[in-house]
Amino acid sequence: MTDDVVEGIDPSEWSPRIAVVGGGVSGYGAAHRLHADLPRARIHIYDRNDWHHYSACGMTFALEGLYPMDEVVLHTPEEYDQMGIEVHEKVEVTGIDLGGRTLDVSPGNTARFDVLVLATGRNPFIPPIKGVDLPGVHTLSNYGDGEMLMAAMEGSQRAVVIGGGAIGLETAVALNARGLDVTVVEILPHLLPLMLDDDLANVVREHLEGLGIRVLTGMSVSRLDPGSEGHVGSAEVLGESIPSDLVVISTGIRPEASLAEVAGLDKGATGGFATDPYMRVLRAGEPVDRVYAIGDCAEVHHAILGRRTLSPLASTAFYGARTIARHLMDPTHEQKPVVSPAVIVIGGLHVGGVGITEGGGSHFGLETWGVTTSGMDRSRYFPGVDQIHLRLVGDAGGRIVGAQAVASRGVNERMNMFALVISEDIPAERLVEVERAFSPPVQLLADPLVGLLDEFIEVRDALRD
Repeated sequence: MTDDVVEGIDPSEWSPRIAVVGGGVSGYGAAHRLHADLPRARIHIYDRNDWHHYSACGMTFALEGLYPMDEVVLHTPEEYDQMGIEVHEKVEVTGIDLGGRTLDVSPGNTARFDVLVLATGRNPFIPPIKGVDLPGVHTLSNYGDGEMLMAAMEGSQRAVVIGGGAIGLETAVALNARGLDVTVVEILPHLLPLMLDDDLANVVREHLEGLGIRVLTGMSVSRLDPGSEGHVGSAEVLGESIPSDLVVISTGIRPEASLAEVAGLDKGATGGFATDPYMRVLRAGEPVDRVYAIGDCAEVHHAILGRRTLSPLASTAFYGARTIARHLMDPTHEQKPVVSPAVIVIGGLHVGGVGITEGGGSHFGLETWGVTTSGMDRSRYFPGVDQIHLRLVGDAGGRIVGAQAVASRGVNERMNMFALVISEDIPAERLVEVERAFSPPVQLLADPLVGLLDEFIEVRDALRD
């Protein structure tokens, strides 16, 4: 059997050598999917670290003390070996010969491939703040960071988290739960700016402040100053020196796509690997056959923005792995544009967003607008009734292009539903007429979403007049 797919051959008989560069959810997820769809494939994962297959999304909850950090490790190389997947840890790929279909692998070796998947991940963005190199200043971008931060919490009393995004806020809650005095500093006007508009972001802020976390928005840390023995001791914010013996920088990520230069591959405007609709990488604008990129290092097409962007979510990586496996078997199969549904949990508060925010749409030149409501999440007489806050974002054409929710439960189901609504361009009129299951412990018979959809339609029609 050759390594080339021959039309009419059963995929279970094809035995390509597949090289996956990078671990994490993208690399290991791709390996899992390819192994399932191509059982005779010889799959090799090249991971420059030795943290095994772990869940990055689970680290903040380990920091909070809900379970030991090593519980986020999902599989070891030995377990992969039993699956028939060979993992090469502490091995770095330094070059790619696309013509010869080989990799330069440290130390001084080469490896052949028929199919290549680049899943090289991301690097944390470190802002140009004086003192960021002081001992006691951390990031939380990988398992090694998590172990170091876990150790650093012991004996620390005061912490500053720079960045009010998802990881920053989950980390702030973890530090607070461990007894530290925590301050969050976000340079933009409100928290979670990529996920929420300001009205729902204010609900999150009130929740954090209720936990005893200080929140500063529209401000930046100008410098970090040393304390005793050169260890970080304080953060300067608008002339105020905030004592802090632990600082966590969570100001975003940058795609790790340095292999693009050595292989002559294209990068997109985001700095990630440029890809086509099939997730193939590009060279001089043309797709490279059977060479793919997925995850935090790869650009994807956004359904609403109509442009290539990054979607650094585990769910997007999972989706990309499926696309690659399907495309190898069906050259017409492409990845649908993403809407990036996301949900995070901040001290028991569930926060979700999908599509774009009103502010994000305006930033990219779209005429976006929004409507917001709050109501009960279940029948008023049922124990544990709580508030749910919902927001819908529309565009100039009256489409639903974004949805947001903040509540103590039920957020992920709503985000999944609106991922379908936005992806398939389901109009508000159709959605409001959909029958809904009802039970007092689950939701109201007249769910707040129904009223919000009615308001969305009214505002949309008024804007059209």
